[in-house]
Amino acid sequence: MARLTTRAGRLTALALATGTLVVAGTGSAGAATVAVPDVFGGKAQGTAIHIEVNLPVAIPVPGLGTITGLVQDISFTEGTTNKDVTSVLSNAKAVLGNGMLTPLNIVSEASLTGKPSDSKSLVSIPVNPLISGGIGTITSSVSPETATSALTSTSSSSLASLRIGLGGLTDSLPLKTDLDAALNTVQSTVDATQGTLSSTINTALDTLNEVSAGATAPVAAQVEAVEQQLTTLLDQLQGTLANLTADSDLLSLSLLESSNTITRKGDMVEARALSAIGGLDILAGLVHVDAIKTESFSAVNGLKGSAAADSLTTVLGLKVADVLDLKLTDKGLSGTVAGQALPTAAQDAVNTVISSVNGLLATAGVNIVYGQKTSSVDPAGRTASSSSQGVGIVVNPPVLGLAKPLLAVQLVPAGTAVNAARLAKPAPVTPRVNTPRSLPRTGAPETVAIVGAGLVATAAVVSRRRRLSTEA
Repeated sequence: MARLTTRAGRLTALALATGTLVVAGTGSAGAATVAVPDVFGGKAQGTAIHIEVNLPVAIPVPGLGTITGLVQDISFTEGTTNKDVTSVLSNAKAVLGNGMLTPLNIVSEASLTGKPSDSKSLVSIPVNPLISGGIGTITSSVSPETATSALTSTSSSSLASLRIGLGGLTDSLPLKTDLDAALNTVQSTVDATQGTLSSTINTALDTLNEVSAGATAPVAAQVEAVEQQLTTLLDQLQGTLANLTADSDLLSLSLLESSNTITRKGDMVEARALSAIGGLDILAGLVHVDAIKTESFSAVNGLKGSAAADSLTTVLGLKVADVLDLKLTDKGLSGTVAGQALPTAAQDAVNTVISSVNGLLATAGVNIVYGQKTSSVDPAGRTASSSSQGVGIVVNPPVLGLAKPLLAVQLVPAGTAVNAARLAKPAPVTPRVNTPRSLPRTGAPETVAIVGAGLVATAAVVSRRRRLSTEA
């Protein structure tokens, strides 16, 4: 990540600690007001979810025809602003859906040359066997650069719920037949893993009892509790896989939203983008996430040291079957057993258990990845940008032998970029002053010399008259 100013660095640290991205100008308090940049602009973009469903065979879907898959973006927003010496523009766009589900693809747009604001809504996603959802709302607005307002672009898009499943497909389709046969193999793998897991924990218990000479009853009780929890986890995994082709969801969400704002605050040009989802369940609730959000911001004012940019993706409440608490970072998945503060002596055995459970997620074809982050700031304060790919989730049981994942989603990507410049001002013109020329002999100005010569002549005339008068 690019290095920020000292204050911006502290704000980023606060964001990481609290899960909230805080943005403020980098100038010092009480500093003199800085003029607005002569040229400035920004871009912002966010998406709540990008969905890809790939089917091994073509299926008929009412309203869509015969398809082999589905690609759809939901809750997408973008905005742009730009001011230079000759023109000013501001555009805002909010999209509820972009893809194959055309009734979902409603758009709200605003611009300085068109509507200054716009909004639309959708009661529900049209009925189809793959995706269903609730109420959607989109809004967009812009404002001009004037003496009383700042150039601004704002847009938002939200959807109340979303479900993706195979329950609506006809039972006679080859897809369901293939899934039923393949999942029997998956269940056998789960059964074998469960047996290995039980053996691993029993061995750990025996070792603890031997080392402690029977004095580790509390420890044994805790580890047995872990064994019971993880056995429940494996049972739920097995049941979920067995019911994958029933009326259950591959993925469901209770809320999706994205929004962005580009504006000028005093002399600072700022762009912010937010993408978020809530209440995520994968494979009928096998994996649950309370919320995932990405915040991106960028800010500049065209002066040295003013640029700041960062992005933050936060994952809250990631659990497997309400037993295994997972933490997702750029280093991957790690986890602990819910509600258990295990002693050090039991950690190795439990870590082996957790590895086995993560291996089971891989067996089920569930892969969760923390997306890449980027940021860039110009030391001269002319440009700044940041972005995050959010979180990627792939559901593709290997035993199905699909060339592409059965389900692939990208959650909450967002990005921003801003620019600002100050044009060189022309040097002030100094009025020309004519300096009088000096005479070579006297050094007096011409006007004084002329007047002086006249006075000498007048004095000579007067002197002559007096002499003549005396002689007479």
